[in-house]
Amino acid sequence: MNVAARKIAIAPLPDAAALAALHALCFERPWSAESFNTLLTLPGVRALGGMLDGTPAGFILVRQAVDELEILTICVRKEARRQGAARALFQAALFDVPNIQNVFIEVDVINIEALRFYEDLGFCITGRRKDYYQHNDGTKSDALTMGYAMDSSTQR
Repeated sequence: MNVAARKIAIAPLPDAAALAALHALCFERPWSAESFNTLLTLPGVRALGGMLDGTPAGFILVRQAVDELEILTICVRKEARRQGAARALFQAALFDVPNIQNVFIEVDVINIEALRFYEDLGFCITGRRKDYYQHNDGTKSDALTMGYAMDSSTQR
């Protein structure tokens, strides 16, 4: 099927168990439903889910603080990748939150696919957090902090 013909349906996803299940499909050390439940009760935190062909494709969890948006996590299940889901989730999050000037995220240096995705969106590396991520094999890797400055064409 032509990827351009596929439609990603975006909607709020406040279900902590569903978020945890999707997160477990995408990350080596997934967050628990309890962690998501706690995050969802914090001011400015919201989750948006994406459906592809009627199946959950992924979600984005963001936190707004005044004019800044932090992407806490974004995940797209493997079978739905490279079909526009992550980009649609990112764009929906920007549209869902008014008056944002800057967007931030932390990305594992070994997650090359994610780093390329954010660079393609226009994010720039702004810093590094040494040994931020702990892996199941006991190794650690750095987080790159990345920023995206909104302009008038990306604001609603």
